[in-house]
Amino acid sequence: MQSTVDFDTIYAQDLVYVPGCWQLCGNANCCSFSRQKDRFRLMGSAGAQELPLLPGEFAYLQSRDLLGQFGDYQHRVAEYRFGGRVLSIESLISRNPGCACAHATRTTVCRLYPFLPVFDLDRAVVGVERLGIYEVLEDLAGEGRICQVDTIPEGERVKFTAIAGAIAADPVAAFYADAYRIAQTHARQRLVQLKGDRQTDIYSVFEMAVLRQRLIDHAALGAELETRVRALEERHGALGLAA
Repeated sequence: MQSTVDFDTIYAQDLVYVPGCWQLCGNANCCSFSRQKDRFRLMGSAGAQELPLLPGEFAYLQSRDLLGQFGDYQHRVAEYRFGGRVLSIESLISRNPGCACAHATRTTVCRLYPFLPVFDLDRAVVGVERLGIYEVLEDLAGEGRICQVDTIPEGERVKFTAIAGAIAADPVAAFYADAYRIAQTHARQRLVQLKGDRQTDIYSVFEMAVLRQRLIDHAALGAELETRVRALEERHGALGLAA
């Protein structure tokens, strides 16, 4: 199914939760997450930032001649199969020093961070969750968050709502946002299980889980995604995700 996301609307929203927020964390950490990556002993940071993309977002960036901002980038496309369905998961990997992209033309995920809209089955926004696995690791470690943004100011809510609305208007894009949230929650639960009662640093648990391909229980995650797809399709018709 071809993406119908209104990226012009998304990219017109200069959503800034706190002016100069990079000064609150001290180093614009969300542009690299270097302070979290430095906790890994084996994976390292490799000087790269991977930005998840919505369906159709890479094509939009390409059509607007906006890919040059990412430098010597890599466009990664992976398939995730579950229940006879397939998700095409796209991301953009940049090795730019500092921020991966320019502020004015930053990607959807960069505009939304640190919040992810939560949609109900009618694709209405019913809340927000913290966005990203590093937020999960900080929480499980019991540490204070590096990102000090903790609310959406009244004056910025119209911009957040505009971005969320543009995502929700495309049923497949809305499901991708759902899938990201579901996968993030699943990863959190897996980390808790893998750590158990051991007095082990959660960053080490995460690193070993990734390297040993144990972070995701694919049968369990696939079942969760299938449940969500079926509920959405009962209301809105087929999403076009058949393999």
